[in-house]
Amino acid sequence: MVDLNFDHEMIMFTPALLYIDYINLHFKYYLKKKHEDITPYDFTYLANIFYNPNCSQKDLAELLFVSESNVAQIIKRLEKNGLVKRDV
Repeated sequence: MVDLNFDHEMIMFTPALLYIDYINLHFKYYLKKKHEDITPYDFTYLANIFYNPNCSQKDLAELLFVSESNVAQIIKRLEKNGLVKRDV
């Protein structure tokens, strides 16, 4: 017989994790349905740019814990789609 210990951390957080996954799935569905050219990753970049309007690509890379080349590629695509504008 299995002894269920409900004091275990994972059991306590499981409902919250399932709810977070549910929200994430609906968010992805919404973006796919309403904004075909924006992925969840793009939204992360756009949200960080919105809250840090004068940040450089280097600053954005540090905020998101990604490489500068990754930021450059994403920003290039966002600029091509007319979602952001780069200033020198």
